[in-house]
Amino acid sequence: NMRYKVFNPYMEKISGVPAAEVIGKLPLEISPFLKDSGVIDLIERALRGEILDEVDVPFDIPMTGKSGWTSEKTAPLFNHSGEIIGVITTVHDITARKQSEVAFSESEAYLSEAILIANLGFWKYDIDSDIFTFNDLFYKLYHTTAEEEGGYLMTFANYTQKFVHPDDMHVVADSVQKALQTNDPNYYSSLVDHRVICADGQLKYITVSIRIIKDEKGRTISIKGVNQDITERKHNEENLRLSEVKFRNIFENSIVGKYITTLDGKVSVNKAFSDIVGYTLEELSTMNWPEFTYRDDIEYNAKEINSLLKGEKHFSQWEKRFIHKNGSIVWVHISIVLLRDNEENPIHFISEIYNITERKLAEQALLENMNELLDFQRLTVGRELTMIELKK
Repeated sequence: NMRYKVFNPYMEKISGVPAAEVIGKLPLEISPFLKDSGVIDLIERALRGEILDEVDVPFDIPMTGKSGWTSEKTAPLFNHSGEIIGVITTVHDITARKQSEVAFSESEAYLSEAILIANLGFWKYDIDSDIFTFNDLFYKLYHTTAEEEGGYLMTFANYTQKFVHPDDMHVVADSVQKALQTNDPNYYSSLVDHRVICADGQLKYITVSIRIIKDEKGRTISIKGVNQDITERKHNEENLRLSEVKFRNIFENSIVGKYITTLDGKVSVNKAFSDIVGYTLEELSTMNWPEFTYRDDIEYNAKEINSLLKGEKHFSQWEKRFIHKNGSIVWVHISIVLLRDNEENPIHFISEIYNITERKLAEQALLENMNELLDFQRLTVGRELTMIELKK
């Protein structure tokens, strides 16, 4: 009936609305934005049986003044009989991430423009005098000014001791040494990443692009370079690495069967899935899904996969049969989504598998019992009714 049944403490924190004011009410009574943001549509689709991909949703709650972004995944809620009795939505607050993405995008645009006009963290190093020449943008990158540093000139030793992270001094020294020793007049390097310590103590990651200048004798006499702040990128890379580790842990340790299928049919599975079909993880790593799929289900399986590849569906779920390693049939409920890249090219399928063999056996036993009852009815009650009709 589209009314809230559960509203946990985390939702209270995000929205600022106590659960007591939510339970029993319609979503739009609490959060009018849910209609325009498409959340109501997601709930209605979930009530029809769809398990929906995670979506980012902006929120604005007038009664509390709370606003931001959440990431939400919505799925139907089933009872023990397999009937849909509601919808369950998992919500994560991603406001900080969204703000970071916006800030990072603006920063990247500014840095790109600054590099194009050659005034972002520009520096020049003269070999003979052992002197760096910096500009105002360079000092701004390090949270200081030429006035505070005593001018725009600084020796190599003074620069490294003042700004370069102690553990990365060898990176700077090695890059300069390579530039000095190269015989390539067009030597260019943009792969030198290292840490610096700003004047206020803040730690930053920078990437350094350098180009050498040689005299008429081919001797390197100076090096020019541009430093770019890549701290946010490094943090995002670390966050991505942690996210991948988290996904891998969830994937491998889930009690629900999960597997990832490449476009050519190769599978990567977790322990729960290998337990369902009886093959080891090593055996499954060399198999294709048709090898352990019941023959009569392969055609329908392929049809659903093709529907996802064509973009006709965003996800699909159905019941199918696997062939256990011991030869027995295993009934499963499968939910599958197709992951695509930023250009909408398909990458691989991600599937969740629930073993429903016991339920299927119970349904079969119930059907057999019903057939027996019908036979009994025909032999007893049905016979008596026939005799009555004949007597009439």
